[in-house]
Amino acid sequence: MLKPLLKACRWSMKKMMIMVFAIVLFSEMVFAARNLRQGAISGFEFEGLKRTKETYLLKVLQKYIGASCDDETIAAIENELREQGLFSSITVQEIPSESNADGATVKIVLKEKISFLVLPFGAFSNGGLMGGAAMLDQNAFGEKDTFLLGGMIAKDSYTVLSSFRKPSVDMTHPGFSISGTYSKQKTEIDTLEGDELSKLEQHEVYAEASLTEKFSTHFSGSVGINYTGNYFVDKNLDNIHIIAFHPTLKYEVSDWNGVFTSEKTFEVSGNIGCTTDGDFVTTQKIHASIQQPVISRLRLLIEACLSNQYNMPIIDQQTRSSVSNNLLPSNFHSPKMLSSNFGLELATVQTKFAMLSVFGVYQVIIVKDYDETTDMSYGPGAGIRLYLSTINLPAVGMGLYYNIPHEAFEFGVSMGVSF
Repeated sequence: MLKPLLKACRWSMKKMMIMVFAIVLFSEMVFAARNLRQGAISGFEFEGLKRTKETYLLKVLQKYIGASCDDETIAAIENELREQGLFSSITVQEIPSESNADGATVKIVLKEKISFLVLPFGAFSNGGLMGGAAMLDQNAFGEKDTFLLGGMIAKDSYTVLSSFRKPSVDMTHPGFSISGTYSKQKTEIDTLEGDELSKLEQHEVYAEASLTEKFSTHFSGSVGINYTGNYFVDKNLDNIHIIAFHPTLKYEVSDWNGVFTSEKTFEVSGNIGCTTDGDFVTTQKIHASIQQPVISRLRLLIEACLSNQYNMPIIDQQTRSSVSNNLLPSNFHSPKMLSSNFGLELATVQTKFAMLSVFGVYQVIIVKDYDETTDMSYGPGAGIRLYLSTINLPAVGMGLYYNIPHEAFEFGVSMGVSF
């Protein structure tokens, strides 16, 4: 009686295994059929490339191989290419295949921006003339590598700078950057009212090397080491040397509506180091921003930044530009700053080559003054921004701001607003 029972159990187990195998096979067939109906992406075809290497774009788009070629994926590919900042025109479309079994080939037609520039510049500042030039290549070697070499000279100061940056594409393709600056200058330290407190003449050397990694589509980080040296002309002052470790973590999500970029970023960074005299110095910084279109030509701007320094020499303390604020005198230094901005930006004129916008903003900034007291400034600002569509150059902005508590106007210039 036991034998028939064991035989029946074995037969039942065989039938169960056959059924499980059939279900798994059927699921795989359904999944494959679904991909075939939607056209799983099997490759890319590029048109219009001049400087950019096809191999670089294939690394950027590798994650879309095998994905369904639907409207959502097409939009994601277009946005991925737009984030590269190399192209003024992007068209992404599927090439119909004779058989779904062959997969779908995505054709991408691109028009490259001008990425190699020689930029001369000049200005009249503090009663004297200044001028200089910079050579900038933002697509060196056809892989979005950025190379910069430039200099500036004035009556009693000059600066020479250079940098090279290779971006990270993904976890398997990390990036790196190296940069250096040498300058002879007079660093002015002003009060909150804009009065000169002191002026230090020195030679300054700065150098940094870092490794970058893109952990996912939206999450990236870097780690670097830098050196800052201040060599004072006044022999009564001790030279300052700082060697620091510089980690950064950043989360960023962006999209484009045909006029403006929608962008949300959150970044945490720091400098942890010491002077050659053995003094411990640190900088901790948290930055968050939202640029969100309300309607197609109107964008909401929100930004907040907190930066704190410990034991930092006054000449190396942060200024208003460190926290994206324009209410204070540009030469005011402080180890503690908290800033917030809220405003709107309106696209006024848009052509094939450029776009001009106007913006209005209300800013608040809280700082630690030289006498250890806390000061809060607030006030409105307005200005214009110019975005160039055919040249790979950050947006240039100019604005006028009014500090209500200190009853003072301040002028601000910026480069680097996302477009």
